[in-house]
Amino acid sequence: MEADIAQIKILLWVVIGLLTAFVAGNILCRVVGCGQPREDRFRELWQKGRIDALIAGTRLRLQEHPHDISALYFGAKALAVSGLHDSARAYVQRIMLIEPTLHAACREQLEAIDRMAGGAGSPAGAECGPGEARNG
Repeated sequence: MEADIAQIKILLWVVIGLLTAFVAGNILCRVVGCGQPREDRFRELWQKGRIDALIAGTRLRLQEHPHDISALYFGAKALAVSGLHDSARAYVQRIMLIEPTLHAACREQLEAIDRMAGGAGSPAGAECGPGEARNG
């Protein structure tokens, strides 16, 4: 009986230790910001006109976090400006699948990409993406 109680105590200490490690790891992750969208960095690259760096950065981010709307949004903008309209459309379509509330805005963005592909100029009108999700 005492051996069973000792074994239960050991198992409880192991569970408490694992739980403590999990909580500490979660707090550390929140402080460091791992797993958070890098919208500000993407926005900065877009504003500076660093299209190649933006495409590379969004592709790298999407390898690790394929549902990052910020990476998809800024990646689509950069791809469209670079003339890679099919890839830009694919990114916008992924946003529509991930965030159905952005469906209408993304449809307009797809139309803008189609206008760009047809030589009608730069995309105008509503944009789908992180700003729309917060404002809509």
